[in-house]
Amino acid sequence: MSGFSALPDPGVARRPVTRLLSAWHDLCIPTGHPTGGPMSRRCFPLVLSLVALAGCGEPPPDGPAIEGVSVEADRLVVELGAAPLYVLQCSTRVVRLNQVDGGALGAVLETEADRVGDAWDGYWLDGAFRYPELDEGCDVLQCVRLDDDPSVGRVAYAQVGTDAPPSDLQDWLDTYGWGQEAATSVAVVEGSAISGEVAVTLTFHRAADCSDAEHTDSVELSL
Repeated sequence: MSGFSALPDPGVARRPVTRLLSAWHDLCIPTGHPTGGPMSRRCFPLVLSLVALAGCGEPPPDGPAIEGVSVEADRLVVELGAAPLYVLQCSTRVVRLNQVDGGALGAVLETEADRVGDAWDGYWLDGAFRYPELDEGCDVLQCVRLDDDPSVGRVAYAQVGTDAPPSDLQDWLDTYGWGQEAATSVAVVEGSAISGEVAVTLTFHRAADCSDAEHTDSVELSL
């Protein structure tokens, strides 16, 4: 799934209240999406510990999926609500970021370098070569509960060109690889710190066997 097509969908209920969370978390205010799409929430980091504000209306039976977002030095940690959430391992991209510019959602900010460079061929990352990843990775679809608060890095990666790999790549592949030939040209990837207005989107299932459609919840905050 690309772009921000999985914005909060009508199937995800939201609490129509203003909520203040604990220190360094956020103030979340329900807002209408500028394009007329489903509701999301606008969050502002807070420094002081505050109590929750009373709001109008009752929370939905399942509660909000995102209880808050903790801003750490190198990552954003999505704090989950009390209701259990599930994801398809090897399939669901649990957390993603979009830049927000003037109230409009931009492209997805790619926070995993291996999604930009080719992990099988290897690639240059910030001036250093990342040798190929030779394992097959995750290949078994399994519905698992999100037991830990998921997180996403605060660095965005982009390909800025191509270049030849280091001269020892073929020797490295002959020693550790599966008999493949070294690529003659590989991606050059650079990372940059994420700042400004961003939207954090969580993708999940409510059903314990992931038999329901994917749901999303999102908040916006300033970095």
